[in-house]
Amino acid sequence: MDSFSVGLFVFRCLISVVGIVGNSILVVSTLKHPTIKTFEVFILGLTVSNFEGILVVNISDIMINFGGQKLDELSCRILRFMTVLGETATILFTVLICVFRYQKLRDAEVLGHLHALLDNLRLAWALTGLCFLMAVFFSLPTYFIEMHEKVNNSNTTSSCSSDVFQCPRLNCAVNKVIYKSLYLLLNNLIPLITVTVTSALTVNILLRRRNVVISEFAGQSPAVHHQSHHFWKSTKAVLAAMCIFQVDWTMYLILHLALDSSQLASWSEIEFCILTIYSTISPYLYIIGNNIFSRKSTLH
Repeated sequence: MDSFSVGLFVFRCLISVVGIVGNSILVVSTLKHPTIKTFEVFILGLTVSNFEGILVVNISDIMINFGGQKLDELSCRILRFMTVLGETATILFTVLICVFRYQKLRDAEVLGHLHALLDNLRLAWALTGLCFLMAVFFSLPTYFIEMHEKVNNSNTTSSCSSDVFQCPRLNCAVNKVIYKSLYLLLNNLIPLITVTVTSALTVNILLRRRNVVISEFAGQSPAVHHQSHHFWKSTKAVLAAMCIFQVDWTMYLILHLALDSSQLASWSEIEFCILTIYSTISPYLYIIGNNIFSRKSTLH
């Protein structure tokens, strides 16, 4: 590895450690509550996805780049599958959180209560399972895509990149091109548009209600006002996380559409750094937005 690649790898490890700490705090703080609410279920799904995405690639890269180990073809296929699985699940849960928060905000404004369509615990667990199932479905093709680099026709690869899309732009297998195009469309572009539009609608509602007062709560107990205050503060934290998501995944699309992975030696490092930034920062935003260290904190 050259000095630039080593620097990127060190930076990636640092933000990964910060991400693991943040996701750990969020999980522990969520599970310590006597009852788990709908939003907390989605948060747990997101943190599990973040953990999987951060840990799998870092451990494997340490083994390959610093441990001197070479992965056989089966291990490399599993690595790529697990990488795309975590990446896809993170995207799906982000979209789910964004849509859920917009529904609650919309209902609070129109109907005067916080009971959104998705605000059902059984439905939340079902959607969580569906998100992971869809992530497996979209990640499964990575297991069957042929490796493009072998050593002496053996079962050991000379290099095992966690990026299944990494191949020369002018000489890339058709199945990789098709899968990459569908994946970028279904799991990057469409979720990015969904989050952008939903966030814009959420901001529009917030701008109309700058004083953050729900009229139906007027004259009621301080506890109700306290709940309302945390709801609006949490909404702003969700919006901040969505902004980071939009920046990261826009950069990700530009990286894949504008550059040739075969011409960039540090492709995997740059790609992973972009993705890890969202998985690292978003947990801290949810922690701050929901006063996670307070006994009165509530995730709505």
